[in-house]
Amino acid sequence: MMYYKKMFRKKYTTAMLLGLSLSASAQKPVTIEGSFAREKFAEVKLFKVEDGVSKPVATAQPNSKGKFGFQFFPEYEGLYLLGTGTNVNPQGNYKFWLKGGDKLGISINDTAYSLTGVLNSKENQVLTQWYKMSWAVEWKSIYFNRSHSTYVDFFPELNSLLPKAKAWLAVPKATGNKKFEAALKDIVNLDLAFFAVNFLNTPRSAHPDKEELPDYYTSVSVNNTFPTAQKAYNYPWGYALFQLS
Repeated sequence: MMYYKKMFRKKYTTAMLLGLSLSASAQKPVTIEGSFAREKFAEVKLFKVEDGVSKPVATAQPNSKGKFGFQFFPEYEGLYLLGTGTNVNPQGNYKFWLKGGDKLGISINDTAYSLTGVLNSKENQVLTQWYKMSWAVEWKSIYFNRSHSTYVDFFPELNSLLPKAKAWLAVPKATGNKKFEAALKDIVNLDLAFFAVNFLNTPRSAHPDKEELPDYYTSVSVNNTFPTAQKAYNYPWGYALFQLS
């Protein structure tokens, strides 16, 4: 753990000072321990969500073994992004629900992430279940320059996921966090809408005719997707989805 002591001094100072100036409601810091399970390492960024867009909180450089970490006082309880992407590109960024006192262990490989350790919150265990369930659709939509997916394979994948997501949401999650459980349906539904809409707005080698669009697309509209503006504000790509819808 010696590398953490050095990283806390060098990398966490800015984030911790920022946290000290925030609301007294977040008295305990969030601790993140991460690693890369791939040959090439990259700078890792932590983003908060504000008005439907992601904004940088802190960055960390992995050490020679690919390990990195953060410790910060969260400005709010809710979704944050962590990964190697940018604030305008969802590729390489992953969603986590963080609140004061949480610990998060994560390993990043070439195409996805996995949780590590035994101290991850129930909220992030649930979010990771959803991440694994929706990974194929997200991969084909968001990572278009790597998946090379077209509507021929994407639409069946999306249609298959929709009833699975509905059934999964219907099962109580029992995290003990009513705020998270109330927000989970919005997170899942916004993810589905973002994946579906982003697919149509990114380069593809083949394009569907209007009559080939799944019925789901008729439900994706500003009014249906954003019954209240706050739902967009709390979602990392809320503004992007609003623009694309």
